[in-house]
Amino acid sequence: MKKLIPFLALTVLATGAYAQGVITFANSVLPDTPNRYVYDVGGSTRLVGTQYAVQLYYGASASSLAAHTAAPARFRAAGSSLAGTWSTATGASRTLTGGGVGVPVFVQARVWNLDQFATYEAALAGGGIIGTSAVFNYTQLLSNPPAPTDTYMVNFSSFSLVPEPSVIGLGIIGVGALFMLRRRK
Repeated sequence: MKKLIPFLALTVLATGAYAQGVITFANSVLPDTPNRYVYDVGGSTRLVGTQYAVQLYYGASASSLAAHTAAPARFRAAGSSLAGTWSTATGASRTLTGGGVGVPVFVQARVWNLDQFATYEAALAGGGIIGTSAVFNYTQLLSNPPAPTDTYMVNFSSFSLVPEPSVIGLGIIGVGALFMLRRRK
């Protein structure tokens, strides 16, 4: 009995360390509200274009997010009735190590132009157009019988792409110049 208790404790710890959960990494399955879409720069047009990619980042805390190993998904082509959502042609199911049923993980979606940069990090460093969702908490549910919605990322919130910093810098310079001209008069 004395040896059984430490064995069980180590087994539980090892199981927790290698726990896995599943998330349906798709915003097209969420309720049809403005809060489920990704928007282009400016925030008024839903994002379209297969050159845009979205990658799942997740971790045990908001500060420890890492890219999922699955290939990024691409957004839908122009003219799609599902503009603002990414395609799940290669599958939306992603396995999350360190998560599991009832175990919360932190999740974020990051978007960039895949034709210009191979990764989100490269787009960020290179001044590309990028976008990130707010970090949100995801917990895989387990209903009886299991429902398809048990793995939906229900806390996902819409976001817009941000232009490269040089465009922002030029805009600030332009506004400053107008302010200075107006001030002289």
